[in-house]
Amino acid sequence: MTLPAPEGDDDDFWKIALEEEPTSNREKNGAWGDDDDSNGDDTIDGSKPVAYRLPTTQVTLHLESLAASNGIWSPLGADAWYASALLASMVLTNKIPMLPSTKTVLELGSGAVGLSGLACAVAMARKENMDDHHRIILSDNDPPVLERLKLNAERNLDAILSSASTPDALLDIQVQHLDWNEECDESSPFRNSIDLVIGSELVYTQETAEACSKLLKQLLLNNNQRVDIWVVQVTDRYGWLDVVVPRLKSLQHVSVVSVPISSDTHELAASMIPTGGILDRYAYGAFHIQRQTSGLDS
Repeated sequence: MTLPAPEGDDDDFWKIALEEEPTSNREKNGAWGDDDDSNGDDTIDGSKPVAYRLPTTQVTLHLESLAASNGIWSPLGADAWYASALLASMVLTNKIPMLPSTKTVLELGSGAVGLSGLACAVAMARKENMDDHHRIILSDNDPPVLERLKLNAERNLDAILSSASTPDALLDIQVQHLDWNEECDESSPFRNSIDLVIGSELVYTQETAEACSKLLKQLLLNNNQRVDIWVVQVTDRYGWLDVVVPRLKSLQHVSVVSVPISSDTHELAASMIPTGGILDRYAYGAFHIQRQTSGLDS
């Protein structure tokens, strides 16, 4: 059953999420026009790579969205949203710190394009201590989305490694399926090994809020070392402030801090993806979640 968007809400996100129309705010802002910097190579589904010049770097990523399989509707994660550009900008400007101890990064809900996750890979490659093995795990739960995400990661690997601080940087970019409702058992690659978790636009319904709360709690519980979690979210969509934040704050030894997104971060993000619809800058919030001690009770 398709639920109606909130009355009077012209947010383009809902038009995609609730299948009211097939385009995202990026298409409406001309990101697919003749002046884009794509290489012009169409894929089998007819989409074109779009050039994203990463701020504060010399790196340009060529990334493809996922075209509609039925010619009408695309999956929600098929395109890149403005929040992912905000997240990418925060990582690249070290507002989300890439600490010397950060060896493994997990991105939740990477989507088909993978902009913020691959930008994070660039930030990792630029670290000074890259003689140790580092990895970033890009994750989603939709098979076609994962297939396109893997293509984007493979296509841009050379560009990412070109930014490395050392010529022999050991950086592994993995694309993995992750169902937020599944338990992270002993064999899970998401257990006891994650240093930093990032994500954007993770929650927009009761169902996604329930699943996200469960997953974030598991990540906090199941990692032996301290794990930092950063999420960029439109805060007036149901679920984040109503469900996720209160549940995480109820956990002992866990802090959830709202971090203002600066105007310069918005400017950098808008250079990659223009904002669209009625949303303004004040609709977006960044949240830093971390376990403060080794103990955690539910």
